[in-house]
Amino acid sequence: LPVSAASINNTALQTAITLGAVPTGQELSANITRGAFAKMLVSFSTYRESVGAQGTVGTLYRDVPGTSQWAPYIRIAVQQGWMNGYTDGTFKPNAKITRAEFVAILSRFPHTDIGTDKSFADVPKTNWAYNAVQTALAQGWISAGTNFRPNAPITRAETVTILNRVLGRQADEFTINTSEGI
Repeated sequence: LPVSAASINNTALQTAITLGAVPTGQELSANITRGAFAKMLVSFSTYRESVGAQGTVGTLYRDVPGTSQWAPYIRIAVQQGWMNGYTDGTFKPNAKITRAEFVAILSRFPHTDIGTDKSFADVPKTNWAYNAVQTALAQGWISAGTNFRPNAPITRAETVTILNRVLGRQADEFTINTSEGI
């Protein structure tokens, strides 16, 4: 299902398109990469207005030259502590982000620590992402079920929907009904 302003009834997706986080014509079922997620995070934040000021000078990571389409977004996401690179000096902007990585990044956003008695069978306490998954469950960012599939890639649609929950964002009725401003 490609994203298009005329056919969207999902308020989360309308918000994402309006903010430039998801370009029209992209498949909602497609997996999201680390670079695209950095862009999405910045697009949903107040830092979106400083993207142009980032410039193209220097190399952020060995695999992210300053001229990369993702460079300004990755720079901001890293500066804000939302994302980070790998110990080998790479960021892997084209790597698919997993569901576990996704909630781990979201758990870095300010939130009130509250507990939950819910859990997933496939995310035991020994899993590196257990605390992040529990945070996402407790905050209501994700829904409880039998399995979370922590190592599965996350789709654009899932990413946008959950990110909107984290930020408490919804499109207004006028935008939903008219697609104006998208």
